[in-house]
Amino acid sequence: FSKGMLVYASGFPSDLLLNDEAAAKSLSISNNTNSNTRDNSLFGRVSYNRDEKYIVDLTARRDGSSRFGPGKQWGNFGAAGLGWVFTRESFLEKPLSFISFGKLRASYGTVGNSPRGDYQYLSLWNTTTYAYDTTVDLYPTGLSNPNFAWEVTHKLEVGMDLEFMAGRIRLAADYYRNRSPNQLVAYTLPTVTGFNTIEANLPATVLNYGWEFSLQTVNIQERNFRWTTSLTFSAPRNKLASFPGLDSSAYASKYLIGQPIYATRLYHYEGVNTQTGTYQFQTKNGASSYPAYNTDFYSIYDPRPKYWGGLENEVSYKGFTLSFLFTYAKQKGLNLDPPVTPGQIYNLPTSYLNRWRKTGDVSNHQEISYPGYSNILPYFDLAQSDYYVKDASYIRLKNLSFSYQLPGKALAKAHIVGSRVYVQCQNLFTISKFPGLDPETQSSTVMPPLRVVTAGIQLTL
Repeated sequence: FSKGMLVYASGFPSDLLLNDEAAAKSLSISNNTNSNTRDNSLFGRVSYNRDEKYIVDLTARRDGSSRFGPGKQWGNFGAAGLGWVFTRESFLEKPLSFISFGKLRASYGTVGNSPRGDYQYLSLWNTTTYAYDTTVDLYPTGLSNPNFAWEVTHKLEVGMDLEFMAGRIRLAADYYRNRSPNQLVAYTLPTVTGFNTIEANLPATVLNYGWEFSLQTVNIQERNFRWTTSLTFSAPRNKLASFPGLDSSAYASKYLIGQPIYATRLYHYEGVNTQTGTYQFQTKNGASSYPAYNTDFYSIYDPRPKYWGGLENEVSYKGFTLSFLFTYAKQKGLNLDPPVTPGQIYNLPTSYLNRWRKTGDVSNHQEISYPGYSNILPYFDLAQSDYYVKDASYIRLKNLSFSYQLPGKALAKAHIVGSRVYVQCQNLFTISKFPGLDPETQSSTVMPPLRVVTAGIQLTL
């Protein structure tokens, strides 16, 4: 339950009366909200574990929300998980004696999601700010849709955990697949309706799937020396599996069946015409400086990484400890240098010194001056092409720290229990071919990760 009112008051005779609305010469109510929603849930779980070898987990829940319309308020969800510690099987002890621990696991279940905002299934109205003919009128602020229901995501995961050499080597591998056939979204509407969006279930099936691996090793374990390594790897994928009626929907120019929903369709850049000095793009009739919108999009740009992860090492010798973390990603990104528009005055990259000037010049940049309107069109088409798509893969030294634990005996007389001298560094360097400011943020307005060096002494009394 929530209730709020926004009141504008002016014309107070004194600042001492600012908290007394009755002292204001003018009062106006800008906004008045009253929302009453309810959510109910019933949850149950059953677990079975036999000899720490066979594990079964079953869960079920029923959720209700008043944010849905009549007949759509309740949703049923559940999950089942199975685990098998196969190294505890007597018939596998000898064949798999080199494995200290082994477990296979699998799970499948459904989870739900409720809509954003209240009363989205009703027609929404608001009062006008100014009266018309001394009467306060109403105007619509939202279309009704009593048919949208709980968003349901089907989750499947299969994994394996292994340990070797009494736990000194640990390996985990997972495959996951999330299927969302009715995502709750702000569905795009034609402008003729008077509204940009409406809360609805997207009539599409979206898949998110991929692999995840982690490896942890104790490379050296001695009395005064220890070295450990941790490696992570993730390869996420996304795909629009189906969308009935896509070609006639508002998303026809945005999505492609079988492609990631984050992907963007672009013109394919094919250099500068050596005779005319204009940018060229792939079309159904060959290279041309004037591609047709939508029908000549031959390139697809997906900003999501193909894979990413990290590598961490920690080495300790007596009181000294050194640790460092590298992060990496294989991906593409947009070099956000603005496309050149004739007639605009601003600085250009030095690569434009080799722009096309005369017939026969081979260049990657079109001429800047232009004799007519026809030559300006390729400039705008360039902004919708894969010309700006670059390799944004990188390896970054994310964290580096070094510390020394001072001997306790030397500080006992000063009643100091423990002490540590340390230096911590972040974002020391990045290896990348990306021409932009930073391959991770890929932004011309957001600051890249700062290089930070911290040194200090920590004392425990």
